[in-house]
Amino acid sequence: MHLIGYKAYRRGIFGCLADVERYTYFLLSRKRYVEIKSYPKEDFEDYQHFVTMLQKFVPRRFFLRRPLPVPPPDAGGVAAMGPELARLVAADGFLGLGDPLIDPFVEGRP
Repeated sequence: MHLIGYKAYRRGIFGCLADVERYTYFLLSRKRYVEIKSYPKEDFEDYQHFVTMLQKFVPRRFFLRRPLPVPPPDAGGVAAMGPELARLVAADGFLGLGDPLIDPFVEGRP
């Protein structure tokens, strides 16, 4: 499972996870994880198509340049990373205009 995008707020995180079968938007508040919406990957041509379609609702800078491997939600997920999350993301940052998309499941990552 990979974190492909997020926005941090004072009391939580709004983010998007990707696994082999789907993309899932979630809200994490006070270590409580709630799935908001899931999209089957088969509904999109590829990762590029997903990001392009979702840019209607979230800005491109919501998505990470390099997806970050995270534990699954039932194993603590993003909440388990805690303060480490900002440090880990800072190394690569968020997508900007013209940055290439990196699909974690095409790159041979687990």
